[in-house]
Amino acid sequence: MNNFGITLVKITVFAGGALLGAILARWYDEAITKLNNLIAANPEFPPYYGYRASVYWHQGNLDAFVADQVMAWKKSGRADKAEVFESGYRKGKLKGACTGLIELLKNKSRTDYVSPYEVATMYALMEDRDRTFEWLEKAYAEHSGRMEYVKAEDFFQPFHSDPRYLDLLRRMAMPQ
Repeated sequence: MNNFGITLVKITVFAGGALLGAILARWYDEAITKLNNLIAANPEFPPYYGYRASVYWHQGNLDAFVADQVMAWKKSGRADKAEVFESGYRKGKLKGACTGLIELLKNKSRTDYVSPYEVATMYALMEDRDRTFEWLEKAYAEHSGRMEYVKAEDFFQPFHSDPRYLDLLRRMAMPQ
């Protein structure tokens, strides 16, 4: 593809607001710039912080990832998750943040519905393969609506070659 084609793709992606496309294309700087502008224009819109957190995670900037994920939860009324994740990160970096949130989710599941998919995501962030698949299997067994995103979820990318992941996709009749 020539430079004109690349420029046209970038313009198309941002003109349509498809930040996911920018992230998938690894145009992280462009995505951050666009998200910063969107946040400046509407600082109370939680998804912008979540999207930017995802970009930071892709860049390996865990401090910024956690800060934006915490902000997304706070602005969406989930202060309990934000507090536990932030506190856990201060004490034990990403593993501490995820462990704290898993504990909160498990406790919350005693009285409210908590998707096992959400727990699997936290284990995936810690790169705990066995527990990730244990909780993905629970999500599959209960037909969690979030399972439709299993191929697109950033945090599951390291597991795409795992036979358990491929088997899960097969059972869900998803292309591999």
